[in-house]
Amino acid sequence: MNRVIFILFLVSIFLNASMSNYLANPHEVSTLTKSIQSLTSSSKTSNGSSNLDTDQYEIEESQSFHTTLEGFGKVRFVSTYGYPEGLRKFFFFLLDDQGHILYSFPYLYGNREWVARYGGVEAVAFKDVNKDGLKDVIVIANVDNGIHGSGRVDEFSIADIYFQKKNKTFTTIPTLDEALDDQGHNQTIKEVIQYVSKQRINVN
Repeated sequence: MNRVIFILFLVSIFLNASMSNYLANPHEVSTLTKSIQSLTSSSKTSNGSSNLDTDQYEIEESQSFHTTLEGFGKVRFVSTYGYPEGLRKFFFFLLDDQGHILYSFPYLYGNREWVARYGGVEAVAFKDVNKDGLKDVIVIANVDNGIHGSGRVDEFSIADIYFQKKNKTFTTIPTLDEALDDQGHNQTIKEVIQYVSKQRINVN
């Protein structure tokens, strides 16, 4: 009997030693978890938002402004140029006072067919165009076809309106933008507002 107990005792010691190779030290688990959390959060700010990558986007300072928008409070509207597939195009953001991105605007209407090789952002205005109590963003830009030499199309104006919605997003109406540009109501902010104020627009 004693011999059996002794054998069982040895087996128990052997099993415990083997299992210890597969059980992590709690202190090591804690340290590893903290390291992983540090790595995954290093590219973001404390509130989870990211900074504008100025290596990817070129800021147009002359057309970037501080403003107050109903859904966001005090912000900085930033006009930028990005280079998707090597083509200079327009991109717009809302930043907080620390430079963190609060909102990235939808694709500019003019980006669909044109680029900004020779042109650029010409005017920006913040006004409740459709009278719904929410301030909208009007952008006028000069665009071109990006060709140098034969086949080049000189820069010309396009207008785009970002309508603010109640859910803290902005949207565009491509048919309205197309009408603004086709009918030539895109040279000044005043022209854009005069044309759009006559339309019935509801984005909510």
